[in-house]
Amino acid sequence: MPTRAAPSVPVMRMTATASQAAPTTPLVVVGAHLHGEPLHADLLGLGARFLRATRTAPVYRMVALPPVPGHPPLPARPGLIRDPAAGLAVEVEVYELPVAALGELVLAVAPPLAIGTVALDGGGQAPGFVCEGYAREGVPDISHYGGWRRYRAAHHGAHPAERPS
Repeated sequence: MPTRAAPSVPVMRMTATASQAAPTTPLVVVGAHLHGEPLHADLLGLGARFLRATRTAPVYRMVALPPVPGHPPLPARPGLIRDPAAGLAVEVEVYELPVAALGELVLAVAPPLAIGTVALDGGGQAPGFVCEGYAREGVPDISHYGGWRRYRAAHHGAHPAERPS
């Protein structure tokens, strides 16, 4: 007999595919995977489908992580750090992702980012991009912008480490 999940815990939903039902899960994205950002195509390549734009619960700080050279290089991206005592709400997008693709995504996420539970405005929560707390050291806190796009717009799309001196 199936057990019922707690109301605030995300429950996988079955959605129809061409020939069979495949389990999916919501996924909260915060920065480089947002529509129009550099890693959005990677998200779509995993079979993600946009559900809605929303905000987090007001329990997060957002920091600007610098680009990371390497193979492949990582663009500048935000880090969403849970801080109930001093947090704010942040703009996010929620996608529906095949469960099988979630494992692939988890393996591709570079530290200090990770996939964890993101509390959403209105009381729900879902898996999404979060950041380990140690990452806030030495990087700008950009929480007051309210979201990654607003931060990027205010800085003409460039992370401070990307702008010429």
